[in-house]
Amino acid sequence: MKTLEFKVDFNSVVKLVDDVIIPKMYKMRQHFETPRLSDYMEKLKKELEKKKHILKTLKGKRYV
Repeated sequence: MKTLEFKVDFNSVVKLVDDVIIPKMYKMRQHFETPRLSDYMEKLKKELEKKKHILKTLKGKRYV
């Protein structure tokens, strides 16, 4: 396996960004409401009912 080597001239990079002003940064946190299912079994039943035709086509099949 061939290894590639390269060198970066950091002095030229520093010269490029030397006059760039970096703004002051602040650390922030954001909280989002997490939706909760009050009756998860009912939701599961509804979703499975929607997919009933797909489940019928999978009956007896196995994952290999």
